[in-house]
Amino acid sequence: MSPGLRLVPWDSLGPPGLAEFVDEILGQPGSLVSRWEWLISEQAENALALGEVFGRRDVGGSIATALEGLRSDRGDYQLLAGYLREQTALHPSGWLDDWLDRQAERNGAPALLILEVTCLAGEPTTRSARRVLDLLRNGSLPRPTFKRVMFGAWGFRLPGPAFQELIRTFSEYPELRGTALFLVSARLQQRGLDEISELEEIAVPLVTDPALLPADQFGAWEQVARHLVVGHARGIARTILGAHRDGPGVSHLPAAGAEEILGACIASDPEGVWIEFSDSLQPAAAPRGLFTNFPKGLVDRFPRDRVLSWLGDSLERAMVLVPLVAPTFDDDDSLAAILADRYGDRQDLSRGLLWNLCGELSSQLRSQHWADHATRLEGVARTTGREGLRRWATRAAEDCREQAAIYRVEEEEERLGE
Repeated sequence: MSPGLRLVPWDSLGPPGLAEFVDEILGQPGSLVSRWEWLISEQAENALALGEVFGRRDVGGSIATALEGLRSDRGDYQLLAGYLREQTALHPSGWLDDWLDRQAERNGAPALLILEVTCLAGEPTTRSARRVLDLLRNGSLPRPTFKRVMFGAWGFRLPGPAFQELIRTFSEYPELRGTALFLVSARLQQRGLDEISELEEIAVPLVTDPALLPADQFGAWEQVARHLVVGHARGIARTILGAHRDGPGVSHLPAAGAEEILGACIASDPEGVWIEFSDSLQPAAAPRGLFTNFPKGLVDRFPRDRVLSWLGDSLERAMVLVPLVAPTFDDDDSLAAILADRYGDRQDLSRGLLWNLCGELSSQLRSQHWADHATRLEGVARTTGREGLRRWATRAAEDCREQAAIYRVEEEEERLGE
């Protein structure tokens, strides 16, 4: 068969000619040399699976010696990894470590081969971890290349001390901190709370790094953070708030996961997290737009006396709190009711409170949306014991009735125009 064979996805029987191709190589191991460059190139699709076929059929290991003498840094080594992974089952424990150590000891042995085979086929041993770390510390490959450790189960299945050394070392390099976090996440997903006490010391510096919260690695961060909230709530909250301040906003992080973690932090350490949160609310700490990106009701989860103490008599701080409080005006003790009672006569704050209540449109008609809010506010005006809240609710209800009337006319015109 020509070395130009293009491999495509196959079923359990393989593509036409695959068995003959493999048997031809196994029958004449020397022919592997002429096909090697193509076999490790990107043209050879499904190379890992093809290598596994070679490994299963080469019961006598007839091409293992030939493979040791082949070199190339231009392609990848998935075929070799697949072959060696299957061959490992035919040899005593430690065979693959011995094979890779022989490659590493030889002058000119490609570092990429050693790294890729270790990650894709290597046994999770202390020896294999030391081999990878030697490549990293010696500068044998560009640091981002070691992100390949995320592919396959080798990294997170290492023995405890070897795994911890790997994570500590990766954490020393900015390019690999995200990889370290991913491996910790995978380890916890596999072993759960039984492992957290051993990993806590190395995991906390990673999960409290705001640089590790981008969307492409948020899932790993969230997985680790959930395990560490108890005992590290304040630091994790500080991390979320820092990423929020420097990025798109906590409410825009994937799947609202950051909001959930922040809520768990508040529940675990409300006093400590409030210190971090209130620092972020200072106008000098971040642009005004930062405040509106927090979810409604988040500030209500903190001890109310701490929030009111921070508020004091400051109108500026009241304006900051408006979009953060739950728009619950039928409870005189709610933060929204207190703000309306104290500052509802101020036009700018009054509008903010009303927008916080009515700004999110429901699926119903716009006229009905505003009318329903008017009805609720009229009820607040009738029942509240706060005079300032009563005045605000009365005016706000009138504004809602006006909006409902305007939209009712527009909706009727749209209906007649159909």
